[in-house]
Amino acid sequence: MHSKIVFIFIFFGCLTLVSSQLFCSDLLKRNHTKFYPVRHCQRSNKTRIAAKNVANLNKCIQFAENNQALAFNFGHGKRPQKKGDQDGDLLNLFDVKREKEENKTKIEKNLQELVENSDPYFNCEVLSCPEVGNMSTMINDTRFDYYSLYGNAPQNATCFPSVGLFMYYYDDRMNYTEATSTCEGHRGYLAQIQQVFDINKSPVISQSTLNENVGAPLKIPIRHAFIGLKEVGRKGSFADSLGIPLQCYRYRAWAPKFPSEEKRLGCVALTASRSWKMFDCRKHAPFICELKPTKPRRINRRKFNRRCSLKRPNN
Repeated sequence: MHSKIVFIFIFFGCLTLVSSQLFCSDLLKRNHTKFYPVRHCQRSNKTRIAAKNVANLNKCIQFAENNQALAFNFGHGKRPQKKGDQDGDLLNLFDVKREKEENKTKIEKNLQELVENSDPYFNCEVLSCPEVGNMSTMINDTRFDYYSLYGNAPQNATCFPSVGLFMYYYDDRMNYTEATSTCEGHRGYLAQIQQVFDINKSPVISQSTLNENVGAPLKIPIRHAFIGLKEVGRKGSFADSLGIPLQCYRYRAWAPKFPSEEKRLGCVALTASRSWKMFDCRKHAPFICELKPTKPRRINRRKFNRRCSLKRPNN
């Protein structure tokens, strides 16, 4: 009898554990992101994580996801089989046009030098950061189209490579509810703890270096900033900005004596020492917004099938 009770207890314990894992897995899958076509006949000159030749767009997307890229350049045309194969997409025709205009008498020699001096061609270049605002590092290039998770990112967004785009509010202090509304107004939410974990692996989260990733200089020392984690329903029950329970994450960074046992439900802030502390949600404090991946304002997918024009705008 005793053994049967133990068996039943273990069985239902395992069942509860599996159900919890499936529940968390389902919630986390819903946060899947998508790459959008953003610019035709252009490529981004942002930092390249990796590059390779792939058979099609889906393979490039897979390569980007495997390398935790936030954007990529993809060449739809025929891939060159060897260096100097001008039947492929080795040459950027905008460069060819410029060479012709600058020196018409030596064009054949110049084109050969252009081929020899060009970097090895790969039709899939994955990038650690996307273009933001006016996309100032885009380059006209007939070999590529540009794809990004963030088709419409504000100019003052800060990129953490391979993590995401964030906006920092260190001067405009708000309570947790106001901070949440402000982030939502910028198509985002208070930073998720998994992303905070990835940021924490970078040296930028410290009082001495936070300012390096903010457009305006810091006027006061930053001790803490609200992130997307708060108690919901009852004490000790936490959920992030998307309603995902804390139990679905392995990462924890509680400071000593936290989480606190005060009666009032608390909201979590990230400190300059990379730990979590709880505060009254009514407290006015700095905060960190994480931007959602967004599609461009206008997407005309048909234009991505057109040949590149050297005379008229391609976008």
